[in-house]
Amino acid sequence: MLQYCLESAMEVSKHNFDNCLAAILRENSGYAPGGPDGPTNHGITQAAYSLWREEHFLTDKDVWQISFEEVEAIYQRDFWVPSHAEECPPPLDLLMFRCAIESGPRWAIQTLRQALGLPRGRTFCQRTRDAVKSCDGHAVSLQFLDLRTRFIRDLLEKTPNQRESSIAQLDQPEKLRPALQHIGEGMHAHA
Repeated sequence: MLQYCLESAMEVSKHNFDNCLAAILRENSGYAPGGPDGPTNHGITQAAYSLWREEHFLTDKDVWQISFEEVEAIYQRDFWVPSHAEECPPPLDLLMFRCAIESGPRWAIQTLRQALGLPRGRTFCQRTRDAVKSCDGHAVSLQFLDLRTRFIRDLLEKTPNQRESSIAQLDQPEKLRPALQHIGEGMHAHA
């Protein structure tokens, strides 16, 4: 399933929020009644949904009632736009989006800058933009996964009390690696 998500992201334009969101929602679909931030639906926590409704002068309601339009708006506003995923080539756009969801947009940008060989930083400046435009998206995506895996392993060592959730997070980038390598082989075969 993850390979399909990445391959479908490769086939679309780099600005395709809809396909990247669809890939994310295939992994985060449905309602989960409990968790550290309360109930979650389609990956949106009750706290995030309540805040979004308040900011839009709407009465609060349970996250299980969230509409697809609200899901799209929250993911776009909170993760897609601030991470600058739309400026990245596929499948890097999907990896940026996913990292922004898991760790925040600033961490996604910092990981991207490291994958590009730029100095550490959490802003998507012109230097980052230029490096993204001229990069090999596949190679940078693999580097991004390596950095993400290292970050999660370090987190595991520092926070053993959250071992279960960290192990689940560590598993995610590693599930993506074979799909990325398959895509890269296909790209080089067509070159």
